[in-house]
Amino acid sequence: MLAPGLVLILGLLLTWIEVADIRQQETGKALAELNIRSDELITDLERRLSYNGGILQGVTGLFASSDQVSRDEFMRYIQQLNLPVYNPGIQMIGYSDYIPDAGKQSHIAAVRAEGFPDYDITPTGMREHYSPMVYIASPDAQYVQLMGDDILAEPLKMQAASQARDSASVVMTGKLPAREETTHHPVPDVFLFSPVYQNNLPVSTVEQRRAALKGWVSAAIRFDALLIHHLQQADSDFSHQIALRLYSGKHPDLQQMVMDTYPSGLFDADGNEMLRTAEILRADWTLQIKPLPAYLAGSMEEKSSTIVLIAGIILSLFSAFLSYVMVSSHLRVARALLDAEQANLALAKQEALLRAVYDSSSVAVLLMSNTGKIIYTNQRVAELYRQPYDGLPGCYVYQLLTEQQQTELKQAVAKLLHKETDSFVLEQRCRRSDGSDLLILVSGQPFRGKNGDISGIVIVLEDITERRKNEAAMQLASTVLDASPGGILVTDADKRIIAVNPAFTRLTGYSLEDILYQNPHILSSGQQDETFYQSMWASIQQHGRWEGELVNRRKDGQLLPELLSISQVSDKKGNVVNYVGMFLDITERWQAASRIQYLAHHDYLTGLPNRLALVEHATHALTLARRYKRRLAIFYIDLDRFKPINDLYGHNVGDIILKMVAQRLLSMVRESDTVCRQGGDEFVILLPEFTDVAHLERLAIKIREEIQAPCQISDIETPLTVSASIGIATYPDNGETVETIIQSADSAMYSAKADKEKHICFAPSLSTARED
Repeated sequence: MLAPGLVLILGLLLTWIEVADIRQQETGKALAELNIRSDELITDLERRLSYNGGILQGVTGLFASSDQVSRDEFMRYIQQLNLPVYNPGIQMIGYSDYIPDAGKQSHIAAVRAEGFPDYDITPTGMREHYSPMVYIASPDAQYVQLMGDDILAEPLKMQAASQARDSASVVMTGKLPAREETTHHPVPDVFLFSPVYQNNLPVSTVEQRRAALKGWVSAAIRFDALLIHHLQQADSDFSHQIALRLYSGKHPDLQQMVMDTYPSGLFDADGNEMLRTAEILRADWTLQIKPLPAYLAGSMEEKSSTIVLIAGIILSLFSAFLSYVMVSSHLRVARALLDAEQANLALAKQEALLRAVYDSSSVAVLLMSNTGKIIYTNQRVAELYRQPYDGLPGCYVYQLLTEQQQTELKQAVAKLLHKETDSFVLEQRCRRSDGSDLLILVSGQPFRGKNGDISGIVIVLEDITERRKNEAAMQLASTVLDASPGGILVTDADKRIIAVNPAFTRLTGYSLEDILYQNPHILSSGQQDETFYQSMWASIQQHGRWEGELVNRRKDGQLLPELLSISQVSDKKGNVVNYVGMFLDITERWQAASRIQYLAHHDYLTGLPNRLALVEHATHALTLARRYKRRLAIFYIDLDRFKPINDLYGHNVGDIILKMVAQRLLSMVRESDTVCRQGGDEFVILLPEFTDVAHLERLAIKIREEIQAPCQISDIETPLTVSASIGIATYPDNGETVETIIQSADSAMYSAKADKEKHICFAPSLSTARED
């Protein structure tokens, strides 16, 4: 028999080895999860910056839609983007003109005339070309100080801007150097540049793009605001559990670091850092992620190792104490065993019969005395407790239980012996001989002798450990399913719906009762064809999963854009048992993209098509006119007396006048005609076909009369009146291309302004034809 001290040392040693192994496994799992989340984080950064590039291209579309974008139009457009809420990483969006040295002084004078008397191009000095910031929109007032900064005077900005110009795409700089001339200027981490080309000039080749360059739209980015905003939206807890460093380039270099959330005193000696490199918008970036102690504490589930440590210490102390007791009472136990042997002889025959029955049963059964000593057991009990079969008889059942559970069992046995109950059922947690826990359902009934007295208790034991684990796992899965913010749908192998979570019902309007055992195709909106679904299911069968965007339909008929992930669940034999679909509602993201696309082709104030849309419609109409030998016409309309009203009553009243004129023009034309706003107070009407010139003149007269009708504005007693000068050009009389016809109509409009009577003028060639 081992000495108590040796038993204690051995128990503590085994406990420490087990705890160290558990903690090593937990650390490995936590770092593996961090490795996956690091991949997701660099991918999210790439997506976020690409999305910011898309916003910049939307601003470029604003300049492409008009020959001249005013400062007010630019500021209103940027305000609609609501950058502080949806894109806090974008600190500023600006526009810089591309100016040759010969136009420098006239440019400075023009900007100063707009109300900026101190405006100048910085840094000073003579250069071949300049590109100063002239429009700046930022929630941070400090960025206004960048007005006049020449982006071509800074090497990194000039390099990125040149690449953007030559490639006709968005390009990002590397880390920007600190400004030495002043500490008051804001210093963003990087700049994005998107080129703006002059309208009506070809940009197919690099040479053509350089010749057509008008300027650049740029955005200042702060990575700390961008990444922290993203992490707080995606997983606010995760953002406080990691430290980040972002470097410009393919390798970590403290000189190129643009973001650092490492707390002071955090060292890199443990080697747990994750490095991810990506090329984003033609610039290389390296992201370094390090788990903080809070991450490891939360992810490694230290309670498991702590419980094992405490349990091991207690068990070691208990074993040492038990060893001491056994050594000290060895003689007394020996005498007790001798007395028990005489009693056991009397039960030998009965034991043999019971053993034959017990050993043939798959149920764990034992017979214990009224004091709790095990008299008989079958083989299943030994297997259950992982003890030698011959070692169980003579032991006390209570030795397998904790003190609390011993009390519960003793109370149940006492009630049975006092005939207060005929049986009992308890759920008890036992400790196996190897130290593992066992959850047992204990059922007890009295065993009566010949005289009817209770001479023992028959105990039936059922191992419910796995059952309770499965129930807990199912409860956890149900909790996760119910708490998930995204919709979740589960089908059987035949693709019949068997479960949904509350978020699914909230997003789609369908309850489980509405769609139980139906095919998920009930959600289809018809926006995707059969080929799309065939490709999707082919991917699921080949790879076990599919992820992408699609549009389904809610129960109320509304469309539901989704980011959907479908996973295939198989059993151990590889047979498919379920399909699980998880989706997020991306309606707001689609609406934002749709709004940007809409603004690229429409005037933000009146909702009319802009110049870009006009060129597309006119090009299509010109193609049909050539094919079917038709004639088309373009009216170029400029409002008279609008500027005095705008100056006197302000831009708000001027905007109302423009909207009213737009609605009046729409009421005067056919559905096949196109009315667009060129910018300012100029409008263009495209008539894809007409019968004769006299019809055009009559229509022009009606349009002027409609425009001249008084405009009643609330809060202004006197109705306001504007007029119009109209220039008319036609195909084929005034040109063979859209640009030529529009220019002819524009020239005719200026001639109409000089006509003090009609204010309507046809392009010269058509006027000559009418005179003939």
